[in-house]
Amino acid sequence: MKNILVLFLAMVTSGKVFAQIDTISYAKERQEIRELMQQRKPEVPIDG
Repeated sequence: MKNILVLFLAMVTSGKVFAQIDTISYAKERQEIRELMQQRKPEVPIDG
């Protein structure tokens, strides 16, 4: 039972670490998206 709990906690923790690394690695792209969002006109849809 203890082994299962340790395995579960390790899986949850490693998933959070990978998610954090993934979001850190795209700083340039996030900045470009922020600039585009600030430049767009409110009445124009983003995707269209």
